[in-house]
This record gives sequence, structure tokens and C-alpha cells, in this order.
Amino acid sequence: MPLLSVEDIEVEFGRIRALDDLAFDVNTGQFCARIGPNSAGKTTLFNCVSSVYTTRRGSIRFDGRELLLMAPHRVARAGIARTFQNLALFRALAVRARELLCRLSLDQVVVLDFGRKTAEGTPKHVSADPRAING
Repeated sequence: MPLLSVEDIEVEFGRIRALDDLAFDVNTGQFCARIGPNSAGKTTLFNCVSSVYTTRRGSIRFDGRELLLMAPHRVARAGIARTFQNLALFRALAVRARELLCRLSLDQVVVLDFGRKTAEGTPKHVSADPRAING
């Protein structure tokens, strides 16, 4: 069974079909890249996988679970996270730190101290207890 399975995805914006019959599998341990020119549907695909966009038809399964039936925060909890291409948001933040920020779920507050970093250059985890912020 593939880790990620995308089957017959179709997404339309008005009369523009961004994805049409898109299907592929990614197996555990396999690397997969989506490349293409501007307006080829790459970002649309990522938005579908992360459940930001809904599809007209099709299925996206991760580790056996249907992602299209899940809210975006549930998809993140299941292990799918994404970042955005705005590099100005955190100018001096390491890749690993960006990944950690992307994995935060909506119902969890995590305080990261960007002044103190681990040996890998990621911010030190200070607290996952919401009371640490809300008093």
C-alpha cells in the first residue's frame, strides 16, 4: 500500500480546470517531486493534499486515511504539513525550524525561543502548555 495515493483528482476554478484526472502514488521511503511551469497546478495539488482546497472528484489517501474528508488541522495532525513560499516571514530561520512551525496544530500552543538554538540551529522548545502564555 502506498504512503500517499492521489487518484483521479479534478479541481476547477470557474471554467479553468487546474487539475484533471491527476493520479500518482508515493511509497514509503520514496522521494517525489512535482515540477512544471507556472500555472501547471503544483500549488493547487499541495492545497488539495493539505485539505485547503476541495476537489470536484477523486481521492487523496495518506497512510490509508482519506484526506479529502478531513479538515486542514486534522490533516496536519495526521502528518501532512506545508510551508509557504514567502521567505520574508522568518528571514534567519533554519529549514528545520520552519518545518517545526508548519507542524503546529491549531489547538496547540508551542512557545519556541528563537534566541536560544539547539546544535542543529533550530529554536529551543520552551513550552507546549497553553497556560504558559495565557497565565
